[in-house]
Amino acid sequence: MKKAIACLLVLPLALAACGAQTTQPAPTTAPEMTTEATTENGKSTPAEVNQPGITGRMRPCSSAVETAAGLYTLHFNEAANEDVYCVVKTDIETATQEKVASITLDGGYYGMAVWDDAVDLYLQENTAEGERPSLRYTIDTATGGVEKQQMDGAFAPTWYDDAALYQENRPNLWVESLTRLDRTTGEVTLQNLPGQTYTVCGSVDGRWLLVRISSPSPMPDPISEKDAFDATWQNSTAEIILYEPASGEMEKLYEFPTIGDGYDYCGQRDGGLYFIHWQTNGNGIGDTAPATVDKLENGAMTPVWTLPFSSISVSTVQQQGKLRWVTQLTEKGEAAIKIYDLADGQTYTRAIDWDKVEGWNAGYPEKLLANDKILVSNGTYTDVYGIDRKAYAVMDCAAYLAGSTDYTPIAMYTGD
Repeated sequence: MKKAIACLLVLPLALAACGAQTTQPAPTTAPEMTTEATTENGKSTPAEVNQPGITGRMRPCSSAVETAAGLYTLHFNEAANEDVYCVVKTDIETATQEKVASITLDGGYYGMAVWDDAVDLYLQENTAEGERPSLRYTIDTATGGVEKQQMDGAFAPTWYDDAALYQENRPNLWVESLTRLDRTTGEVTLQNLPGQTYTVCGSVDGRWLLVRISSPSPMPDPISEKDAFDATWQNSTAEIILYEPASGEMEKLYEFPTIGDGYDYCGQRDGGLYFIHWQTNGNGIGDTAPATVDKLENGAMTPVWTLPFSSISVSTVQQQGKLRWVTQLTEKGEAAIKIYDLADGQTYTRAIDWDKVEGWNAGYPEKLLANDKILVSNGTYTDVYGIDRKAYAVMDCAAYLAGSTDYTPIAMYTGD
């Protein structure tokens, strides 16, 4: 996109925590409308309000979201000096794409959430007055009708469930709270988080899954008090916790030192939580490299798959909200991809055609679909604006793992 998405706050730390799973920017301030939580040594007292609970499955806002009705993706076009945000639906059964709606706006992307009946698209508009209002576009997936609403202040959602969207408020090192927007009523409320929350990972059984830092004393400012911060950090621990927003109760699942080995959240499957274990060995970024996929159970991390390479090119593939695959490119990233399938506990090697076209490949896994089909990359196509885009194909998951290249190309939407 020409309009660069704002970067997340760069954290000057060595901790490998939960994967954010999102590209949306974290706003620097929260709405001034609620009481603040008191914080001491990483402990907090929630605001004395009746906090709404999590409803249904939590998922990250993204520019590519699958529902029972199909796969929805956001395209951005620059043509005729106009910026066009286009929502496209991919019908897997017919292997075709169609435009759901398009919005012409000089601005930037904030986030997208998709339910079976509607798409919520959040954009920021550039105005002649220099203001940058946040806009919410609600798109009816059946009719393509678009309802526009100007938000009261910036709103950049990073998560959503069946009933609401959530913005992470990180004015400094910590995610201090979540702004909750009810998708039906438009009501906005604030959910305070435990003190020194480092990362929001998602939710488990109606509770937020968080990583927070427990320190012997409140953490000093990492910029103005760097030496004191470093000393406190080295004597602190990272805690993986479940947090109930309605009651403010926390349950600690696991803890590990802030210096040395770390854990990066992958996802959950059949009641288990999975993490990439980054071990200290001096061969990766900093002093760590990914070594194993671990399952967190009964307060212990148990390795279930040893990564074949020290390469950091590790990815996860979800299927209907459940972790299905952990993948890693071969060391040079040119020939194949290793796939660990949590469904059967087997490891597969899948060849990738890296040289089909310049810039994109063929056969790289993009999405695992509900009907046990897989969406894969399939070279490129050129839209009506002359922009080269990644093309897709679909095939049965079992055939893909067996090495088949009998793809069904998707008839890509090229534009009006």
